[in-house]
Amino acid sequence: MISVHNPSTVVQELLRFTVPANLSYKAYKINSDSAWEEVPSDLLCYTATKDNRQADQYAACELFIKSEVKAHDLAYIKVEVASADNAQAVPIVESDTIENEHINLQYLR
Repeated sequence: MISVHNPSTVVQELLRFTVPANLSYKAYKINSDSAWEEVPSDLLCYTATKDNRQADQYAACELFIKSEVKAHDLAYIKVEVASADNAQAVPIVESDTIENEHINLQYLR
């Protein structure tokens, strides 16, 4: 699940996330009945170039999700990896920790 904050004074209608390549995704938002509702999303993949001496290239993908976030508001989005081998969707879990040079946050199950 992703919490999206819109600090601006205008409505945001499109969300953009960097995602791993070679996977397909489904996106959901919470509707007025407090249930998850699937929303349209598009995956855009391209060859990107690293900003290094060798100018290495790699596959990069961005997931665009059509979901409205009102001005000065929060929205909750659920993104799942839709496995090609089965019809079930599995949540994206890369790490239980978010960290930078100032703080370390760990998800406790």
